[in-house]
Amino acid sequence: MSPSSTTALAILVVATAGAAARAEESQGVGFGEALTQGKVKAALRYRYEGVGDDAFEPRGEASTLRLALGYETKPWKGLSAWVQFESVTDLGLGDRHGNGATGALDNGVRGRPVIADPEITQVNQALLRFARARTTIEGGRFGLDLGNERFVGTVGWRQNHQGFDGARVEQGIGARARAGYAWLGAANRVTGDRKPMSSHLGYGSFDVRPTVRLHATVLLLDYDPLEDAGLSSLTAAAGITGSHASGAWQWLVEAEFAWQTDAGENATTIDEPYLRGEIGAQRGRVSARAGIEVLGGSLEAGRGSFQTPLATLHKWNGWADKFQTTPAAGLRDGWVSLGAGLGRLKLLAVWHDFRAEAGEAHYGSEWDFLATYDLPWKQQIAAKAALYDADELAKDTTKAWLYTTWGF
Repeated sequence: MSPSSTTALAILVVATAGAAARAEESQGVGFGEALTQGKVKAALRYRYEGVGDDAFEPRGEASTLRLALGYETKPWKGLSAWVQFESVTDLGLGDRHGNGATGALDNGVRGRPVIADPEITQVNQALLRFARARTTIEGGRFGLDLGNERFVGTVGWRQNHQGFDGARVEQGIGARARAGYAWLGAANRVTGDRKPMSSHLGYGSFDVRPTVRLHATVLLLDYDPLEDAGLSSLTAAAGITGSHASGAWQWLVEAEFAWQTDAGENATTIDEPYLRGEIGAQRGRVSARAGIEVLGGSLEAGRGSFQTPLATLHKWNGWADKFQTTPAAGLRDGWVSLGAGLGRLKLLAVWHDFRAEAGEAHYGSEWDFLATYDLPWKQQIAAKAALYDADELAKDTTKAWLYTTWGF
C-alpha cells in the first residue's frame, strides 16, 4: 500500500479498536475465540475460453483455474477481520493467448487475442471491520460491488478479481435509507497491476416502498500517475429501480442518469451525459427485457467520452468486451433479452445494437448466449458465447466459454 493508504488504515484501526474497547456490551465471544472460531470460505472456478477475432490470424485459447481461500474471524466487541488469498493458474495454454498483463506477469505472447487472466498468487483482500448497530467501518484491501456495478465493481467474471486499498463507512438511516463513503487509495486491477489514486466515493439509497428504490452516487476519481490522468473525472449519478406485480406478471423498470466532467490533472475536456433505461416483464420462470444505454462522446478534438474505469465492464455492452473503453464518439447500446428456467437449467439470450452517440457511425451488433446448470452440491456448470458482428468498429469476434464453479 502507499504511505497515504497505510496512514488511513492505521487511523481506522485505532478508531475502531478504541470504539470496541469502550463498548459496554459484550457479544459473549472472547478475543481468542473470535480469532480461532471463525469461518473458512473457499471458491474454485475452472474455465476454458476460446476467442476467434478477425484482427488476428490464430485463435486465442486459455485454460485457467481460480482458487480463492479466505478466513473471517468472529466479531469481538464489533471488531472482526477478513483475509482472502487468490491464486490463478494457467493449465497449459499460456502460449496461445496474450494475458493483458505488464511487467513480470506478462506472458510475452503477441499476435493472439488477449484473455486477461494472468497467472497470479496474491492477498486479494485483507481488512479490519467494525460493525455495531447499523454502522459498518472497514479498511485495508477490500472488494466493492456498488449497486449494479456500472461505476464500481470487483469484475467477478475475470479470474483475478478487482480490489481496492482504502477505507469506507456505511450507515443505516432510519428503516429505509442507507448512505456510505469510501476513500480509495489504489485500484488493484484484474491484470495484476496497481493503479495509485486518491479517489472519493459517496453513495446512498432510499426505499420509497419495498419494491421501489432511489439511489445516488458521486465518484471523484483522481489517479496519481500522470499516464493515468486521462481517467480522472467527477461523476454524479441518480437512478430508480422498481417492480410491480399484476396477477401472474411481474413488471420491472430501471432508469439512471449521470453527468461526468474532467478532474485532477486530466488534460482532456470531459462534459458528457450518461443515460440508461430498461423495462422488463416476468411470468413464472420466463422473463424478457429491453433497454438502451447512452455514454456521451464527441467528434471534437481534445474532448473525451464518458468512461467507467472501475466498473465491472463485462456486464455491460456485450460479452465480447468490445467496449471496455468508450469510443471517442460515445456509445448508444440498445438491447433485448429473453431468459427461461427449466428446473436447474437456466437459459439466456441477449441481442445488442451498437452505435455512436455523436455522429452516425454504426459500430456493430452482437448476440450473447448463456446456459447454466446448478448441481445440488453448490456446483454450477455453464456454457457461454458471444458473437460480435462488426460494422465500423473492430473486427468480427466470436468468444466461447465452458466453466464450472464450486464454493462454500
